[in-house]
Amino acid sequence: PGTHVLVIDMGTAITLDLVNENAEFIGGNISPGMLLRFKSLGQFTADLPTVDPSDKIPFLGQTTTEALQSGVQQGIIYELEGYINSLINKYDGLRVILTGGDASFFVKNLKNTIFVIPNLVLDGLNLILEYQKDLN
Repeated sequence: PGTHVLVIDMGTAITLDLVNENAEFIGGNISPGMLLRFKSLGQFTADLPTVDPSDKIPFLGQTTTEALQSGVQQGIIYELEGYINSLINKYDGLRVILTGGDASFFVKNLKNTIFVIPNLVLDGLNLILEYQKDLN
């Protein structure tokens, strides 16, 4: 309550949702998630393999596999840091919450203070279910 919040859900898609201090939805963005980016490069290019993410990503790859891992994973890191830094400058006291299946990887690689709630969507749905159950 009373805080600007950016929720980033890291799943099949990466969704960003901004809510202001008055609990009003300001807007959001959707882009392909990490595994979708890897699969797209493997499926829609003639000579690139489908590779898996890596916990140790180089800044610049020395092999095709490393270049794909670095390009996808570093690209997402820069994408998120760009959004976060822009919004922190615009919304004082912005809180950033990371959730979803890929949250644990990216929280270790982002430079900003971020809260991780791995099952935020499921927890929220459960709260709605419990609330509805209490009404009946």
